[in-house]
Amino acid sequence: MNRVFLIDIDGTICDDIKNEESHLYPTAKCYPDALRIINKWYDEGNVITFFTARESKDRDVTETWLRDNGFKYHGLVMEPVKKNEVKRHEFVCMHYPIQSWDGMNKGIPHLHGHVHLPNERKFGNGKKMDVGFDGHPEFRPYNLLREVLPLMKNREQLSDMPNDHHLERLLNADK
Repeated sequence: MNRVFLIDIDGTICDDIKNEESHLYPTAKCYPDALRIINKWYDEGNVITFFTARESKDRDVTETWLRDNGFKYHGLVMEPVKKNEVKRHEFVCMHYPIQSWDGMNKGIPHLHGHVHLPNERKFGNGKKMDVGFDGHPEFRPYNLLREVLPLMKNREQLSDMPNDHHLERLLNADK
């Protein structure tokens, strides 16, 4: 079974460089063992995604550095969501999709993985979404603020169950 690896960059595969010193990214020294091991994992058919707190303005420099140093990879995720940005939003997160959840009638989205749906089937009825890697068109993690929230914002509050006892509350939630 193939694995999915999320790998940090600074201090993990090269010198630990802070965002405030981003001008040093091009000169970072690569850790040779990291290069060897990561490329071995890639060649074995595993999915390699670099996951870094580097800012998106440094994407080109980072991609160039990875290429010039010989790293094989599938994706690069930059600027992970910061906790204080997420505190304003509520979600119900489960490994598996569920039909009904606490807060469903208030528009609280349900995010889940596991079902391995293709991109065109990532949504259930209502505010429910498969946020697994394999459902993303670029085969990478979704960005909560830039991708998930905008996708969920205008979705109707519906249920997957034909005779859901919550349906009346869902339909009258805004009244």
